[in-house]
Amino acid sequence: MRKRFIYFMCVCLLVSIVCDQKAAASKIEVYKVGVGDLISINIIGHDDLSDILRIAPDGTVTFPYAGTIKIEGFTLEEIEGLVEEAVSPEYIQYPEVVVRLEEAKSQKFYVYGEVKNPGVYPLDSRMTILKAVAMSGGYGQFANTKKVKILRNMPGTFKYEEIFVNLDEIVSDSNVKPDIPIKNEDIIVVTEK
Repeated sequence: MRKRFIYFMCVCLLVSIVCDQKAAASKIEVYKVGVGDLISINIIGHDDLSDILRIAPDGTVTFPYAGTIKIEGFTLEEIEGLVEEAVSPEYIQYPEVVVRLEEAKSQKFYVYGEVKNPGVYPLDSRMTILKAVAMSGGYGQFANTKKVKILRNMPGTFKYEEIFVNLDEIVSDSNVKPDIPIKNEDIIVVTEK
């Protein structure tokens, strides 16, 4: 009886761990393309149907045998589906489409304070606080790495949520403190000691 109970508890613990990991993964935002982004569209097995396209001001791209497709605000995976649906079956019966982000221009974040190169940087789908600081040239001489601030716009307002991050903890043990994903229009402030 006791062995069954221990076995049951182990199974429950394992299920709980898997569910927590899936929940954490689903919280990571997927990049949605916008005006000015550069994407590549490839149809597998049709080398002549590969193109690199900039998203137009109206949020569209024009692709051979598919016409003009509105893609602004969609993820790369969603765009693959849109192109597959739009390609005329007269030309390709079951197209397999691969879409990649070549250059992110529509989404950005800001870094200022005690960094070597403060400024505006393009946001890609896997940008984190550590990568953002690295892109800005790294810490300045007087950086307080234990108290870095992310200002995140609260939707529908002109107010910011303040998120304080201890970069030393993330660097020393990423299993305890995970690296924080950066969102569009985040402002990262590296304060002084």
